[in-house]
Amino acid sequence: MGQVGFGITSKYTLEQFHKDINAALSQAKFQRWLQEAGEIAYQIAYRLVPVDTGWMKGQLKLEVTTGHVSLECLASYASFHEYGWVCESFGGDPNNPIKYKGGYRPFIRPGIIEGEKYLQRQIDNWIKKYLKYGK
Repeated sequence: MGQVGFGITSKYTLEQFHKDINAALSQAKFQRWLQEAGEIAYQIAYRLVPVDTGWMKGQLKLEVTTGHVSLECLASYASFHEYGWVCESFGGDPNNPIKYKGGYRPFIRPGIIEGEKYLQRQIDNWIKKYLKYGK
């Protein structure tokens, strides 16, 4: 009895695919996406930061360099609001942030999570478009 099978041969290698992706996705486009993701993270953190005097809100800093985004709060007590401390009531979690005064509540992590989601969507959409339309 005869056997049935097939083979596929392609001149388009995985290395060529990587080279084409690198040529098609410019550093400038990726850097713009990073900048936009950082700005989203900053806006959410700015909206959620607890306010007594406004000092901590003014200490939020966004730094964007080539291939890197940094969001931090320079207030010395920011970590207590972000992660909490002993005997303090809970005010929300990073995946479900709420505006809350009187207990610890994350404000930087929810921003970072949304910024990461935005960046992932941009990359996914670009890959889908690239694979659909090719070079």
